[in-house]
Amino acid sequence: MRDVARHLATIAKQNGDNAELFARTSFNRYYYDCFLVVRQMCGELGLTTSFQHKQLPQYLRDTVAGRFKNKIKTIQRVRHRRNAVSGVNLPSLISSAITHLNSLAEILESAYAIRVIADYQPDFKLAIDSNRSWSLHEKSLEEAENWVRLTDIFTGKIKHAWRQLP
Repeated sequence: MRDVARHLATIAKQNGDNAELFARTSFNRYYYDCFLVVRQMCGELGLTTSFQHKQLPQYLRDTVAGRFKNKIKTIQRVRHRRNAVSGVNLPSLISSAITHLNSLAEILESAYAIRVIADYQPDFKLAIDSNRSWSLHEKSLEEAENWVRLTDIFTGKIKHAWRQLP
């Protein structure tokens, strides 16, 4: 998806016929790339990959964060009974994972809102600056491309934290 989004953004920058449509579609593809990366992460964590787009941010905040918290509680109970000590700082690990989940949810909310405008509100005009950079509702295509980069970073850190849990 991201390669398609970049290609569409390049075409949009050429400012030819239908440039705004290419820009709109590029925003759409950047969002879908983020969505698919998060869905893949959920599958790798053994969680459902079937959710509605609009509900995904809350799913991350509630369900995925809840799974981290529940797993930590279980581990702490078992270790308390066994007097076991771990090299992993569980409170820090859970805090970090939840922070990344919240950041990921914020990206998805913002990206989804832009995607909806791009797809369903054709009367909402995009802006183009002197550098031929398109923006929609004050979000540039460069920012949209950054959604993908940050989604990769946050999902990687969340998966890493998940693997640290015994």
